[in-house]
Amino acid sequence: MPHLLTYIKLTLTVFFWGAVFHLGKYTVQFISPMVIGSWRFILAGLMLFVFVSLREKWDINALRSNFRPLLAMSVIGIMGVNFSLFYGLKLTSAINAGLIMALSPILTAVLTAFFQKESLLRQQLLAMLLSFIGVVIVISGGSLQAILDLHFALGDALVFIASLSWALYSAIPKRFVHGVSPLHTTTVTIMAGAALMTAFAASISNDFYTMPDWNVALAIGIMAFFCTALAFVWWNEGLRKIGPAQGAIFMNLAPIFATLISIALGQSPSLPQFIGMILIISGVVYNSRKPAAVSTPKLFVRASTA
Repeated sequence: MPHLLTYIKLTLTVFFWGAVFHLGKYTVQFISPMVIGSWRFILAGLMLFVFVSLREKWDINALRSNFRPLLAMSVIGIMGVNFSLFYGLKLTSAINAGLIMALSPILTAVLTAFFQKESLLRQQLLAMLLSFIGVVIVISGGSLQAILDLHFALGDALVFIASLSWALYSAIPKRFVHGVSPLHTTTVTIMAGAALMTAFAASISNDFYTMPDWNVALAIGIMAFFCTALAFVWWNEGLRKIGPAQGAIFMNLAPIFATLISIALGQSPSLPQFIGMILIISGVVYNSRKPAAVSTPKLFVRASTA
C-alpha cells in the first residue's frame, strides 16, 4: 500500500482531534477556558513557526495582501472556536461535543458553495439533513418535547457555534485567501489567534498568570503539540499526498474516536447519542461521495446578467 504511512498519520491526527474533547473537558475543571485556549495556541504557534521557517520561505507580501481574511480566520476559527468549544465543554459531555463538531464538514461544504456562488448539490442537501437530524437528536437527548420547545442545553449550543465557526474558518481561504500555502495559513492564523486570545485572557482572567498543577499543564501541552502542531502538519502533508477528497473521509473518525475514548473512560453513550452518531457520520460519508452526473438544483448561484 503506497500511502500506508500517510493513512496511519491521518488516522492518528483525527484520533488526536477526538481526544481534544476529553482533554478539554478535564482541563476546564481547573482553569478558565480562555487561559486553556491561550496557552494551547501560544505553544502550538511557536512550534509551527519554527517548523515552517525551517522548511519553507515566508512570503511577507502575500501575507500582507491577505491580511483581512487571515485576521478574520484568526478571530473566528481560532479564538472563536476555542472559546466556544471550551466554554461548551464546561456544560456538556465530551461525546456530545465530538458529535456536534462532526457537523463541520457539511457546514463547510454549504458555506463554500455560498462564498463561491456555486450550486449546492441535492446530495449535499440530503447529507446536511441527515446530519442535522442527528445533531438535533443528540442535543435534545431524544426528547420530542425539548425539540418542540426549542429547549437545548447551553453547552451544546456553544459547541454548535464552535462547529459553525470552524466551518467558516475552513471555507474562507477557498474564496478569499490567495497565494498563501495551507500550512502558512494555518501557522499565521494560529499565531494571530493566540495573540488575540492572550491579550483577552490576560486582561480578564485572574488565573492567566497562575501556574496550573502539572497534570493540567501536561494536558494543555498534549493539546498544543499532538492535537494542534503535529496534527496540522500531518493533516496538510496527508492532503497533499492523497488529496482533500480522500482526506476528508478520515474526519468521519473524529466522533467515533471521541466516543471510544468515552467508553474507555467508563462513559457509555446513550441511545440518542448512538443514533445521532450514526446519522451524523452517515451524512458526512454521503456528502464525501463522488456525486452522480445528474441535474441538480442550483442554490447560491450568481444571477446571470443580460
